[in-house]
Amino acid sequence: MSMKLAILGLLMESNSHPYELKQRMKETSMQFYMKVQEGSLYYAIDQLRNDGCIEVVEILKDRNRPDKTIYRITESGKALLKDLILKEMSKPSTIVKPICGVLTFGSYTGQDAFIEKLQRHIALTEARMHVMKQMYNDALATETLSELYIFRSYYDHSMLELHWLRQVKQEAVDGRLHERGNPNQWLPIP
Repeated sequence: MSMKLAILGLLMESNSHPYELKQRMKETSMQFYMKVQEGSLYYAIDQLRNDGCIEVVEILKDRNRPDKTIYRITESGKALLKDLILKEMSKPSTIVKPICGVLTFGSYTGQDAFIEKLQRHIALTEARMHVMKQMYNDALATETLSELYIFRSYYDHSMLELHWLRQVKQEAVDGRLHERGNPNQWLPIP
């Protein structure tokens, strides 16, 4: 998902200044499916403002703090949001797993180092599952169904990933990752 889509979507919910947008991105766990970086947030806001998709509603002045610029979405911003959503929905789902790129060559690191890294992946996945489970349970009474689907999707994906990582680790411990000829006697996928 693009930063512009996130900004426009959040501005549909309420007028906000950039810091509020960043906080709401964190609260809705957008960091799990997009990069949330302050520099890209401000860059996208500048682009959207220059393109007439958002506009300044108010500038709040405070002697002790920098000015806060509050933005709202414009009609052209609403049209762009619709286009961005439909384009995003047209993209095929992808699975990006950097670990798969190195799995074939894992034996070159030494078995202990490779197993240690797998164990770290397992621990991180367990921690992510714990966070997503807590977020999902906390959100049950307050969030939209679409938000619940997002939390649930990441939890379910993490559960499957954890199972896969544990299998790979066990095969690494047993020294079998580089055996050829289907040593597990796996059946073809129907």
